[in-house]
Amino acid sequence: MPKERPIENTHWILTQINEIDLAENSKQPFIQLNPDGNKINGFGGCNQLAGQYTQLGKKITFRTTATRMFCQETMEIETNFLQALENTTEFDIEKHILLLKMDKKILLTFRAETKFQN
Repeated sequence: MPKERPIENTHWILTQINEIDLAENSKQPFIQLNPDGNKINGFGGCNQLAGQYTQLGKKITFRTTATRMFCQETMEIETNFLQALENTTEFDIEKHILLLKMDKKILLTFRAETKFQN
């Protein structure tokens, strides 16, 4: 595995929202960025998400939509996750950790995953 994972073409598993740890479960939220068309896809914990992103250096923004099923156990996490994605303005990668931020405040923390799951 390389020293630092690239933001694109990496399966990023969500581990924290606003510095609050998420319990690992079988419905772990994730994102993956595809440079072909600047597309984002992922899973919010209940619904699939898709959209586009714009990146310039460490600046990044997302426009996403999600399917709209209701899942009582994960809806609050998913709502906060999608809102944080929409508020993201920049990112940092520290080895295998992706930090999505707004004005230097960490909104979302992800870890790189080598196997694909959802």
